Amino acid sequence: MVRLEIKLFKTFLLVAKLLNITKAAEQLSFSQPAITAQICSLEDAFHVQLFKRTGKRLTLTMLVS
Repeated sequence: MVRLEIKLFKTFLLVAKLLNITKAAEQLSFSQPAITAQICSLEDAFHVQLFKRTGKRLTLTMLVS
């Protein structure tokens, strides 16, 4: 079982707000790879893609159940 920490959700919310991993990393005082790893952890835990990555551009995916 994956241990999900609140910081992962806070990271997701900031990346979703900014739609920019580098800016989120700067605001959270993490490296860009650390932010990417946190987003990947959430995606793996829930078996979903949270963001669509097109080059350096991010957009939120629509999650419909």
